[in-house]
Amino acid sequence: FFAEETRPADTLLLENITNVGAQLARVIERARAHAALAGNEHQMRLVTENVPAMIAYYDAELRCRFANCAYGKLCESDPQGLIGKTLREILGEDNWRVSSPSLERVKKGETVVLRREQRTPSGEIRHIEAHRVPDMSPAGEFRGYYAMVLDITERVRAGAERARLATLVESSQDAIIGRTLDGTIFAWNAAAERLYGYSAAEAI
Repeated sequence: FFAEETRPADTLLLENITNVGAQLARVIERARAHAALAGNEHQMRLVTENVPAMIAYYDAELRCRFANCAYGKLCESDPQGLIGKTLREILGEDNWRVSSPSLERVKKGETVVLRREQRTPSGEIRHIEAHRVPDMSPAGEFRGYYAMVLDITERVRAGAERARLATLVESSQDAIIGRTLDGTIFAWNAAAERLYGYSAAEAI
């Protein structure tokens, strides 16, 4: 039920993650050095709150060190309430069992892109696409990872509905022909093949 599907990396999205990640990294490094962060945090918030994605950063112990409002909304929590919690605590046991195997690849420096179903704390099922980008030290040590998550629930539902309608059209005993406004045929079911004697490949 909590299926996970690994996907090829999206170059443009990874570039956006890298840019956002660079700002997060600067803030985190300054935090480690106890520098004054007020201005940098404000700038980083402006960036992350205006990106159409859920963004978080987890350290080497997989504890959340940053989360934007959109990420908090997915987890049904105030973003500040996620800080310091482990990924396992945030996801819950069911989601953790599905999510954890790919983390081993991230810890080795591999960027992982996956699609999966995620149950929210209230029990709602959402379809998400998660991009996990490792944060490695110059020596190659794993320091944490940047997470950018997209909610693709509506896209998945729309695709399922199109597939359902396509099945209904194909199985119909009535000839169904789809045409664009200029008359170009884009759909030709089996009943139309039987009635007119042309295959779909010939008609479309």
